[in-house]
Amino acid sequence: MKLRIITSFCGQKFKTLIGAPSDYYKRDFAQETFFQGGYYTIEHTSNLQIISLNTVSFTKHSNVNISEGLKQLDWFEDVLEAAQKDKKSVIIIGHVSPSLSIYEAANFKPNRTMTWKDDYIPRFNSIMSKFYEVIKFTLFSHQHSSMWFSQPILHREVEKYVNYFILPSISPIYENQPSISIGIMDDDFSLIDLLFYFCPLTYYTRQGKTPQYFFHYSFKSRFFYNYQKLKDVALTGEVLFKLASQLIEIHDMQDTYRKLVFNSYQFVYNFSVVSPFQLYCILTQNTVEGVKKCFESYHFQILDYSFLVLYCSSGIS
Repeated sequence: MKLRIITSFCGQKFKTLIGAPSDYYKRDFAQETFFQGGYYTIEHTSNLQIISLNTVSFTKHSNVNISEGLKQLDWFEDVLEAAQKDKKSVIIIGHVSPSLSIYEAANFKPNRTMTWKDDYIPRFNSIMSKFYEVIKFTLFSHQHSSMWFSQPILHREVEKYVNYFILPSISPIYENQPSISIGIMDDDFSLIDLLFYFCPLTYYTRQGKTPQYFFHYSFKSRFFYNYQKLKDVALTGEVLFKLASQLIEIHDMQDTYRKLVFNSYQFVYNFSVVSPFQLYCILTQNTVEGVKKCFESYHFQILDYSFLVLYCSSGIS
């Protein structure tokens, strides 16, 4: 399979790590779903399938009819079922992640509901639970920052965790510095690490110089003390959940919190009003009900159940 897309930006050229044959979009089975709803699947190799969801149609600002959105999730389940039958691994990509809005948390706005409409969350969570063993990892963007979530699911009556990585943006439209990410996978297509590069575009613009990208950090080296011993360990949902749990462990709390808040040149939001306990709830729950229970367990008062307000009634900050 040839890599066919080349992007030139900040004075450098980058090839896509996941590409498609040049005639792929001419094929009827791809056009049927892509032109119908903006979603499609790529058989990258004989044992790896990429599913690209049009998650923008799931958002609260979308005017896509709910029944049409649910058709995409029906298709999503059918593709995963076929992949499971053929013993393929699956990587899921999309734009808006099925998580709470970091925008509203950071800007201290009262609306703490999901980025997706409530109609889609139960169905999506059910599908992710059913095909947990097939899905290797998921990649999203939208937030113009580097972030991740680890959401609990029940797979065969056992609690498991799904990882959602939020990748930074190459666009500086929201005053962030352009950034790109490179994923490292093992032979089983599990995600081993993420490498982040950034371009200090503001500096180069003021200096009148040709922009360049620089290596910023790797996910493991940033968040794990013993990352050298973990170099071959996959970044599974379980690993990310343990990392998020450090936010509520007193000996790791402030260090982990600081790394999360200041983890990227892209991060333009102010998290100073969000405590480590609240951030833990945000990272590990993807329903309003889940966050509500999590907040209450740490004594954060929720003034209106349609809006989760960042108000600490216990004095913890």
